[in-house]
Amino acid sequence: MFGLGKSKNEGWAAVVTRKGLGHNYDEDGEQSTYWTLDVKREDNGKNKHYVVGRGNVTAELYNSLKEGDKVVCHAGTNKLEKV
Repeated sequence: MFGLGKSKNEGWAAVVTRKGLGHNYDEDGEQSTYWTLDVKREDNGKNKHYVVGRGNVTAELYNSLKEGDKVVCHAGTNKLEKV
């Protein structure tokens, strides 16, 4: 019963819907800030949420994007790329 989702061997395109900030607090109450990127896939309409710097979205890509820009994820990878 596996294989119900998209295979990593298939690429997809999406539109940036939101750029934002998130905050975490450690045990001592110290705050850390991280950047987030939300996209909506064109093939199935699903929203995906990424944290910048965790492998899928680089800081350079994040800085070059604005809401409404198109990104792609090529077949066989998990990294996003601006179109």
